Amino acid sequence: MQLENIIKALAGENVLLDKYNISSDLNIKGIKFDSRKVQQDDLFICIPGYDVDGHNYTVEAEKNGAVALITERKLSSKLPQIVVNDSRIAMAIASKTFYNNPAKDIILIGITGTNGKSSTAIIIKEILRYAGYKVGLIGTISYWIDYKEIPAERTTPESADIYKLLSEMKQAGCQVVVMEVSSHSLSLHRTYGLEFYEAIFTNLSRDHLDFHKNIENYTASKFKLFEQLNQQIKPGIAILNIDDKTGLKFYNKLSGIRKISFGFDKSADYHIINYQLSLKGTKFFLSSKEETIEIQSSLIGKHNIYNLTCAIAGILNIRLKISKEQIQQGIYSIKNIKGRLEKIEKNNLHIFIDYAHTPDALKSVLLSLREFKDTARIITVFGAGGDRDKGKRQLMGEAVDKLSDFVIITSDNPRTENPSDIIKDILMGIHNKEKIIIEQDRRLAIKKAIEISDKNDIILIAGKGHENYQIIGKNKIHFDDKEIAEELLLLKK
Repeated sequence: MQLENIIKALAGENVLLDKYNISSDLNIKGIKFDSRKVQQDDLFICIPGYDVDGHNYTVEAEKNGAVALITERKLSSKLPQIVVNDSRIAMAIASKTFYNNPAKDIILIGITGTNGKSSTAIIIKEILRYAGYKVGLIGTISYWIDYKEIPAERTTPESADIYKLLSEMKQAGCQVVVMEVSSHSLSLHRTYGLEFYEAIFTNLSRDHLDFHKNIENYTASKFKLFEQLNQQIKPGIAILNIDDKTGLKFYNKLSGIRKISFGFDKSADYHIINYQLSLKGTKFFLSSKEETIEIQSSLIGKHNIYNLTCAIAGILNIRLKISKEQIQQGIYSIKNIKGRLEKIEKNNLHIFIDYAHTPDALKSVLLSLREFKDTARIITVFGAGGDRDKGKRQLMGEAVDKLSDFVIITSDNPRTENPSDIIKDILMGIHNKEKIIIEQDRRLAIKKAIEISDKNDIILIAGKGHENYQIIGKNKIHFDDKEIAEELLLLKK
């Protein structure tokens, strides 16, 4: 593509400040923001990050083949330079132009909220697949281009990667793309320029305050997705959980677009009634002005009723023909979601692997497990991530202390923090010290939980879910909670 086309797009959105040494016939073959990944004839975009600044890596980018730069200030480099007022926004505009707006013919569904994004996205994907549609997914657990799975580096990738994925999804014939939209991505303009057919809100509770600093900033970042709906050429549809106080606030605040509500609240457009929970799954009825649908699912817990409901509301309001029976059968076909109350059962022992790593997520999962009255005890194994929001650790301790019969506190991803310091913070929320064991080694903590368990006990291994690694210091080592639990279960007599 001629670089001049990107310059025109930047100027058209008032992002361009200046340009230097640009020839009218200069062509680029790719867009990169990581100098290590630059190839011949790429455009390198200098992103000022929190740990490193891309402006300091132009020499490496040039050595690897970059033929032009997008920067936020004029640099000493001899390469052609496009100076912009925000290189993140410029990267989104450049990528959208380079890939010829790949989402324009795709139904794009964005999902935001603290908890439930991954499960909701996967439920939508599986129902649509069952109904015969080709689906793309961008999310925490992995990315999917139809049936091709790609490991996910982060929940919502940088805009250059998003547009590249969307281009590949379009080429693969995907009619719908479901995307988890994180608060970080909204704050950092990763979804800039995308036109969402629907935006779904799951819930909001404390998380990522190491980045956002306070709950008000975190809430405002989530609302940006719905503001984006209003700014599109064709306004999108907002689907919101009005049982959640932030969801209700968003619903009342939004105007000028179509709004759809869901929840147990009787005023909701999709109203949940008559639910039943068991260790084998979930049953409920979903009522709307059109009809009432009976839903049976292998997914466990009240929080999954919300996930299923917002997925159904999303599917019923896109421009595709999908029958009630296809929705029911699509849901019934989902046996487990990786790392989301993922069940392992042996000899009347119930082990669940879950990604819950916030106070509210732990509370929600534990409340769901406590619904099963025939079980003996709930034993929870958990820790908290290092170099992240320290204020939530005590709250996590309080939730686990209140809702578990026995607790083993261990390491999660300690990163560069001392694991003992993280555990001390968690202990501030534990009132009954007699029912806890501290074991920093996560494998030994899981082993201990299995050893002390009795018939019909529930073991919740929380915090890492689908992750197959542990970050200790700067090192990422292989570690998979499910893999280890299954291995240790074989040793239990």
